Amino acid sequence: MKIAEDITAHIQQKKLEELSITDTYKHWSVNYAVLNEKHKFNLQIIATKPYTGSDFVPCSLRKDNLLSILSRYPNFKIKGESSIDSDLLFSDSNALSILMNRNARLDLEGRTLLFSCAIRMNGIEKISQIIDEFHLIIQKLQNRDVLGKRNK
Repeated sequence: MKIAEDITAHIQQKKLEELSITDTYKHWSVNYAVLNEKHKFNLQIIATKPYTGSDFVPCSLRKDNLLSILSRYPNFKIKGESSIDSDLLFSDSNALSILMNRNARLDLEGRTLLFSCAIRMNGIEKISQIIDEFHLIIQKLQNRDVLGKRNK
């Protein structure tokens, strides 16, 4: 995947300036931003859906670190209103997988789906997997939007 390769090359060069790449996927506008720090890098992916369908109900999904430590299993929490879209993310294996990254969060607001996380420098191989899973999430949200129109 070209975007993952560009991001990986930028990180390996240890450039401290931010890298921003804009692309489209399934008619969504997707912006990939990477900021290198000393021992980690921050990855942010912002996807804006086309002007079809309805806006997302604002919410944020994160890993609940305290509860995960106590229960020894990954637990997640939602801040904001629950909706069909947040329920889809909360039950989706791809969304839960990318939320396992350090300081990861998925936000829905307006027409935007935002993912951000911090990744250690030795975890650079995760970039391609994260982008692939994020694309699958977009596809599922888009399919839900199409099915929602048909059911109305």
